[in-house]
Amino acid sequence: MIHRAVHAETEDVEANLPPRDDARRAVDLGADAISVSNHGGNNLDGTPASIRALPAIADAVGGDVEVLLDGGVRRGSDVVKALALGARAVMIGRAYLWGMAANGEAGVQNVLEILRAGIDETLVGLGRASIHDLVRDDVIVPPGFTRGPGGAGSPAGADAAAALAAPPRLPGA
Repeated sequence: MIHRAVHAETEDVEANLPPRDDARRAVDLGADAISVSNHGGNNLDGTPASIRALPAIADAVGGDVEVLLDGGVRRGSDVVKALALGARAVMIGRAYLWGMAANGEAGVQNVLEILRAGIDETLVGLGRASIHDLVRDDVIVPPGFTRGPGGAGSPAGADAAAALAAPPRLPGA
């Protein structure tokens, strides 16, 4: 059970801290988990996707707390990418709501089955037996994709949607 969770937004505008510093500070203050979220991203035009901040935040907090990715998860391969980049789990907000709207509880179960199948298919494509076998090198991360130490001034990098739509990296490729 998470008693205290802190949202590590893609940038703390008020303090102008890079997300990794914000996450580390939250851990130092007693957070049990970090939710990496841009809170919908469409509130501010050009807000980076949550997955771009994920690797730096996961590195900053190490194994001290659980790191959850909130946002951008639409299929099983998105789950695999997030786990390989340092998330312990993902939140699937819209996906389950779409299932519920379409067919109630059965629709939600269908969404979960589709995500599970996508995870399994992606793991097979990567030559991995389990999500526990994933490593960061299983995902091709274009230069400038992640939010670097510079915070707001760091390079924008590749478009997050295009990177998430790219096929996962195959072993030995």
